[in-house]
Amino acid sequence: MTISEPGDRERHAQDADEAIREGAIRWLLWLRNGDVAACEFDAFERWCAQSVAHADAVYDVMWLWAMLGMLGTPEQDRDAAPDDTPSIH
Repeated sequence: MTISEPGDRERHAQDADEAIREGAIRWLLWLRNGDVAACEFDAFERWCAQSVAHADAVYDVMWLWAMLGMLGTPEQDRDAAPDDTPSIH
């Protein structure tokens, strides 16, 4: 029997959280591609239903992407700035 250190348990939990977050990102990128069959979307829904952590990770990633989209891109900022207004990047 091996006794794990308290830090090991926290590290494993962080690794699991990171793996779930990465899974959510992969799923959302795949779905964003647009060429998704119904069975693939069903698989995504099953993945989300596996645990609250999966569903929360998808929500968090979607929220972050939405917030980043509100910021725009530097190219959009530069194009929108009047000629005499310096743009800050």
